[in-house]
Amino acid sequence: MENKPRYSTAAAFGWSVALIVGAFTVPVYGGGEGFASGHGTVRILSTGSTLVSVNGFAAVIPVAAPAVVTALVWLALHWKRSRGSSTGGVLAWVLVCLLWSFCLLGAFTIGLLVVPVAALLAYATLRTPLGSA
Repeated sequence: MENKPRYSTAAAFGWSVALIVGAFTVPVYGGGEGFASGHGTVRILSTGSTLVSVNGFAAVIPVAAPAVVTALVWLALHWKRSRGSSTGGVLAWVLVCLLWSFCLLGAFTIGLLVVPVAALLAYATLRTPLGSA
C-alpha cells in the first residue's frame, strides 16, 4: 500500500499543531513606543502581541479547528482503508469541504494559513484506496 496519504495527513496535522503553537508564540499584532532622547533623536521600541495575548484563550478555538478536522479525517480514512467503508470516504470529503469553507470564510484572518492543511487532506482523501472488509 502506498504511504503518501498517510504522510500528507501527518503533515497536515503537523501544520495544524504549528498554527496552535504560533497562536501563543508568534507576535501578529504590532505596536511600538517612541522615546525622545535629550539630543533630539527618537528611539522606537517595537513590540508585538500574540493572538492569544490580545484576544484571550478563546482565540485558540478557531486556531485548533484544523487539528480537530485533521484527526477526524484521519479516522475516516482509516475506516475507509481498513474496513472498506465508503462511508468513511464520504465523511472525509465532507470534512475536507468544511475545512475549505473555513479557509474561504477566514481568508482575511487565519484562512490563508489553513489552506495547506486543506490541500494536504484533500490529497490524502483522494489517494486513500478503499480497503477490503
